[in-house]
Amino acid sequence: MENMTSFNKEEFDCHIFNEGFTAKGILNQKISEVSSSEDNNVFYVTDLGDIRKKHLRWLKLFPVPCPNAHCDFDMGTEFGFCMCLLDIDGGFPGSENMKLKFEKTTSVIKPALDKYFPPDSGVRVTAESGRYYVVSAFTLAVNIISKEMLIQSHDFPPEVEEQDIGTLPMSCAQKSSLCFH
Repeated sequence: MENMTSFNKEEFDCHIFNEGFTAKGILNQKISEVSSSEDNNVFYVTDLGDIRKKHLRWLKLFPVPCPNAHCDFDMGTEFGFCMCLLDIDGGFPGSENMKLKFEKTTSVIKPALDKYFPPDSGVRVTAESGRYYVVSAFTLAVNIISKEMLIQSHDFPPEVEEQDIGTLPMSCAQKSSLCFH
């Protein structure tokens, strides 16, 4: 059985091995495996996505992964790699009815990135913000597509005319000439 100490594995994804393995040793092994590869166009990305997803509900904790990513960058540079791309992943909130707003998310992420990866560091930061941009557009499209306008016909008996047109069966109302796609 493997002897492993972990710091709340579900929250931090951080393990320390007590069987003589060190982070530097594991990193050296991976570097030698990759170095023997014939692919000369390999590049490396530090991904904060999983960490951010787990900690975003506690926004005060988000800046904690940035020093960890910066440490990863320092170690990679120490081993001769050009660490120049930071991927903070995606899943940013995109609708107004969410408890966590996009502005609140960015108010935490931006200062942490400015502190640990300032513009003059040469690190490009990328994020997958598709959900943020697409959620509201699709919500709008769904609302437009699902909207129907019913026009009341004047051939109804008086008791039917008093009802709300939205509650009438289709036989009692005519669809307008809207074009649906």
